[in-house]
Amino acid sequence: RAQSEGTDETHLGQELDVLDAEGNMIMQRPRSDVHRGGLWHRVVNVWVFCPDTARALVGQRSLNKSVDAGRWTCACRRIPRGELSMTSALQCLDAEFSMKATADQDLTLAFTVKCPRAINHGMFAGQVDGAWVDVYIKRLDAEIAVEKVHLDLNAKSAVQYVTLEELDNALKERNEAYVIPTNEEYTKKLLSHLRRLVEIYGPQKPSREDNDNQGDAVVIPRVQRLGVSCSAWRGG
Repeated sequence: RAQSEGTDETHLGQELDVLDAEGNMIMQRPRSDVHRGGLWHRVVNVWVFCPDTARALVGQRSLNKSVDAGRWTCACRRIPRGELSMTSALQCLDAEFSMKATADQDLTLAFTVKCPRAINHGMFAGQVDGAWVDVYIKRLDAEIAVEKVHLDLNAKSAVQYVTLEELDNALKERNEAYVIPTNEEYTKKLLSHLRRLVEIYGPQKPSREDNDNQGDAVVIPRVQRLGVSCSAWRGG
């Protein structure tokens, strides 16, 4: 099983790929130096979502985290130096939620966005997190019971499902119980992709007119691409 990031203290020396403003890898530095200099580096966020119920699985960050301790969010991880983005996403999903996935099938790259933020608390207080976030979506055909989700308690202390509407409200209203992206583009794109998944893979609800015209119905395959091309990123 993959390992999560664990506690922040144990990863001060973790080597990260440093990026330029265009996303090209230019050097490698320890995480402590990256935060101190506010340098761009790659991060993966993995949202677990069931289109059939329109609910997302979110985890509560461990209280031992220096940033956003106790807040609800997706599976997340900083990409170690030289590692592929998709590889990190797969390992993050396995480490935090004990879930397996297949690249470009039930786990896809939805979008990439810059989300820099000032760090005001914890061991990194006064520094800048220059996160360049690759946002993935893990699609569930059916919900997995929360009691069957095995957690890495260094990363997440609890999990729960929230409806798409609840997630929408929490992010847009900046609910302090959740990790709120600093870039509004993140929220808009995430919600758009999740709604699109519901349209494609959600429950079929034929209207009366559809039932009356079954003989002329055109069957649309449920398996459709989201129109996102995911080429695993290696940092230049």
